[in-house]
Amino acid sequence: MIIKNSKSKKAMLLLLVIVLVATIIIFILFAKYYNDTQVPELIDSPTEISVGSVEDIENLTIDDVNDIGGYITTYQSKTEIPKEIKGRFTSQKILDQEDAATALLSLRNLFGITEYSFYCEDINEGDEISILLHQLHNGIPVDGGYFRIVNSKNGQAVSVKGTFIEVSDVETNPKISYEDGKKSIDLESNTHIKSAQLVICAMNDITPVLCWKYETKAQDPIDSKLIYVNAINGNIEMEIPTAIS
Repeated sequence: MIIKNSKSKKAMLLLLVIVLVATIIIFILFAKYYNDTQVPELIDSPTEISVGSVEDIENLTIDDVNDIGGYITTYQSKTEIPKEIKGRFTSQKILDQEDAATALLSLRNLFGITEYSFYCEDINEGDEISILLHQLHNGIPVDGGYFRIVNSKNGQAVSVKGTFIEVSDVETNPKISYEDGKKSIDLESNTHIKSAQLVICAMNDITPVLCWKYETKAQDPIDSKLIYVNAINGNIEMEIPTAIS
């Protein structure tokens, strides 16, 4: 009787292990199927800030900026193009995103800005007001082309810092769809793609290239990423953890 009970217990244990393993396999396969069949939200092109005719905006020299009260603190690597200007770099008040874009374009020669399209990505109001402008090319965001304009609450310029990226020769017609582009991404079972956006990736010294930018969400936030997939050939160009992006 004891031997029979022992065999029965072993059989039951083995059955439980088989059921557990099968459940895990089914879960993994379902998660993969779910991730493969989900279509991420496609983010529309952002709205460009309207500043009117750029020819009507003053075009300041460094002497002009110095006379107003601004000064260059840092330069772009191995160039004479400013990275940051501090102080009162414009005599115009900056009260909104249109004013910020106009103030930036008054420095277009200094910063090497040759295309004049930007959209407002963020406005942060505290002791000072910080406005983040994001470069556009043919309506496509240029990730890597940003300027942050800081002003006091009364509208006086405090600083401007950023980089313009030359992308005029970049192909802007994707050869693969955003649905197909996500097939290049090997997702973990606890991760899904939240959104996709067509951008020009121009960060970390890579040659600017048209990409689908996918925002992935993982169960553990530290594993969530921005993944840039080349929109011409489907190769993954870059991955950035969203915890530090």
